[in-house]
Amino acid sequence: MLPATLSGTGPQSARRTVRPEGEARAPEPLLMPLGSILAGTYELRRLLGSGGMAQVFEGHDLHLDRVVAVKVARPAAAEALHAEGRALAAVRHPLVVAVFNAGIEHGLHYLVMERVSGRTLREHLDERLLGGGLLPIPAVVALLHMMAEALAVVHEAGLSHRDLKPDNVMMRPGDRIVLTDFGLTRPEFQPATAHFSGSPNYMAPEVITRTEKRGAGHLIDLYALGIVAFELLVGRTPFERGHWVKTLEAHLTEDAPDLRDLRDDVPGELADLVVHLLAKDPLDRPESAESVVWKLQGPRHSHAPCSGGSAPREAHGVDRR
Repeated sequence: MLPATLSGTGPQSARRTVRPEGEARAPEPLLMPLGSILAGTYELRRLLGSGGMAQVFEGHDLHLDRVVAVKVARPAAAEALHAEGRALAAVRHPLVVAVFNAGIEHGLHYLVMERVSGRTLREHLDERLLGGGLLPIPAVVALLHMMAEALAVVHEAGLSHRDLKPDNVMMRPGDRIVLTDFGLTRPEFQPATAHFSGSPNYMAPEVITRTEKRGAGHLIDLYALGIVAFELLVGRTPFERGHWVKTLEAHLTEDAPDLRDLRDDVPGELADLVVHLLAKDPLDRPESAESVVWKLQGPRHSHAPCSGGSAPREAHGVDRR
């Protein structure tokens, strides 16, 4: 059962709202006007996206003549933006979005980051599902390999990401990825807090029950990697139940379906790895992201690249949380 403290409010999770076609959407007020120049250097050119914690603008570095992304936090999210900036400053790797600067303008905190061209893994997967097919096994394994490698870099810096999901993975040209959105990142030396946050479909059991051990945040990321792996392979997450409370209960009490029952071409070693990642007890999961990288070498090299993917055995809705 879920802790009684969860009965009143849900986890903090960014959700996309799907409006009926043709319905007008009122423009959201901008946190900073376009044309603003931050720190005498970064000119805001256009709004790229908006969420509950921040707005992200495309900006132009007037001194270095390059395109950047500027993330402006809403007042209540200033602390989370600080944490994200510190986390990104501790990591330097092509698979992790880079941070260039941070500051305060008109009382609002902002980060200046690498502008990653492309689309999210969520958009990439949705497009494939809407076309009636799934991602081919070699493509899934390659994506998981890169995500595991990115997590290994983050964990090596003494951090855990805590919000791994397709929405927070950007696809670069050439089928490369960049891990983004470090707003929930926390240093491993910090004890677990009473604050309940995350995305229900990807949340580890120990986060739900608040039994996380200090220094075990990397195992939370590995559980989320298992959820993402399941979703990439069959087009849905294993525990989504239509309401966040039922979804969290499923994480605690139900086993994920056997991937081989849902898709014929899933290699046994890959299905077994996903089961390992989704272990309810964090100590039963792989010991590190590095070990997952090595485990993915087998499936990665045992399948020749292919352009098509199997169709799911049953119709599944596209999970958008």
